Amino acid sequence: MMYSVFVSTYQGVEESLLEELQEIGISESRLKLSRRGVAVSDCSIEEIYRFNYILRTGLRVLLNLEHLEIEQASDLYDSVKSIDWTEWFGNDQTFKICLLYTSPSPRD
Repeated sequence: MMYSVFVSTYQGVEESLLEELQEIGISESRLKLSRRGVAVSDCSIEEIYRFNYILRTGLRVLLNLEHLEIEQASDLYDSVKSIDWTEWFGNDQTFKICLLYTSPSPRD
């Protein structure tokens, strides 16, 4: 199975992170420079583990479970309810959701 991830970093360090990912063998076609990080497509689980212990400029490696287009708060809640969470977690487990947004303010 292949995954998409977002490797976060500090603002202004995105280019260094991109170069570091290329240095460990990730092709440019799989990388997308973004605000405060780099999106990486078609990742194996082994690559994700390597990102966690090799990258010096990456802060977090976030696994993209779903891509949602949100126009208003109710869209977020409805979309999250529609995901089959049992595919990823058991009833006795907890998890954290990190919101990545592209507008200047999450209220926009």
